[in-house]
Amino acid sequence: MLIINKVFGQESDSSFFFKYNHLEFVDSVFYQKQFYPNRKIKHKGWVIIASLKETQKLGNIRGIKGEITPFEQNVGIHNYFNEDGSKMKDIIIPSDLISGTEEKIYDKKGLLKKRVFYIEKKDLTFDKKDVKDKETKDKSNMELMKFEFYLKGKLWYTEEYDSNMKKNGCWKVYNKNESIKSEKYYQNGELISKKCPEK
Repeated sequence: MLIINKVFGQESDSSFFFKYNHLEFVDSVFYQKQFYPNRKIKHKGWVIIASLKETQKLGNIRGIKGEITPFEQNVGIHNYFNEDGSKMKDIIIPSDLISGTEEKIYDKKGLLKKRVFYIEKKDLTFDKKDVKDKETKDKSNMELMKFEFYLKGKLWYTEEYDSNMKKNGCWKVYNKNESIKSEKYYQNGELISKKCPEK
């Protein structure tokens, strides 16, 4: 059993509510909270739901048959928790929805374990001229993926991939004090240098 509570524009950071709620192609903007059966918080964050009218227009243009329902999109910082109340992960989705998404995953002690940054090829936007379907995130839909791995809360190593999941950019390994131990630079899956370019 999952308990869901929707709070309309009542959180302290209501910038998402005021930014999108007045637009005609948006049905509703709300701060959603989900709870475990033990009443502890499971997930919380802002959600935008596109209007049925605009979603129907998009379906007609694309020749989609059958029932069409408004799609929803998470924005801002979404916090996820384990059933014991410890933090599981944070997903940070920028309000413009096109700058890339960041995901932070924590261990049972609440220490950062992994950080993922990715940009999708086809971003969902809320431009009236270009309201797009919500698409399932998969590797083939990514423009860029960057991973940071942590050991006991400290940066351990980083990896970067291009849209074809080939090694790309700087790969680094860190010492316990988080100074760089080694680094390699890749392009299109090929090792170019054992040093990353200076920025």
